[in-house]
Amino acid sequence: MTLHALSLAAAAFRRNPYPFAATGAIALALNLLGLIHPILSTVAGLFVLPMLYVGLGTLAEAEPGLRFTQALRLALSAWPRTAALGGMMFILFLFLSTLLGISLSALYGDELMVLAQTHESDPAAFSQALLQEINWSASAFGLAALVLLTLGLIALVWMAPFALVYHNMNVLQALRWSVQMTRPHFAALFPALLLWVLFSGLSGALVGLNIILWPFTALFHFYCFRSLGKQAP
Repeated sequence: MTLHALSLAAAAFRRNPYPFAATGAIALALNLLGLIHPILSTVAGLFVLPMLYVGLGTLAEAEPGLRFTQALRLALSAWPRTAALGGMMFILFLFLSTLLGISLSALYGDELMVLAQTHESDPAAFSQALLQEINWSASAFGLAALVLLTLGLIALVWMAPFALVYHNMNVLQALRWSVQMTRPHFAALFPALLLWVLFSGLSGALVGLNIILWPFTALFHFYCFRSLGKQAP
């Protein structure tokens, strides 16, 4: 699945390189809205970026040689489900944040509480203290288990945003479909998820290259979804 999705994503990008790069530039501009006000970045991250990300699948299946306006219209084809996508992203973010908070509290609760009280009025100092004053290696096995658990949970719901749009499901139906489809193919899907996490991390870290990496990551995700859908009974 992983290599097949990679080859299809690369082929799709080669067919329409400029429209995909343009969507990457739009995504970069939306991310930079956080420099103006954090709430703008939050709204873009919950509603606009997921819509554009999922909609790239429609553009991927289009013929080459599109005009920019045609390509942009296809890339924004998921807009009727924007609210549902935003709701799904919020639910997933809230769930993972709660899981992370509970797990870290169990592993480092006392130390985190002291730091939070010491730096309650200075978030930057709190972030720096997290890196410098907590011995993260003291619970290395616990952290490793937490990472694996988080990746496993993400793998189960990884396909839900695409199912919501391309199978015209509601949020709960899409989440259920993703879990039901992923469980029997978990071993084949997990390497693809790890590669997607790598691409996503590089896209967030490499500000210039994310114009290419962000749409390519979306294409890779889309073709993993298509490959999984073909294995449905």
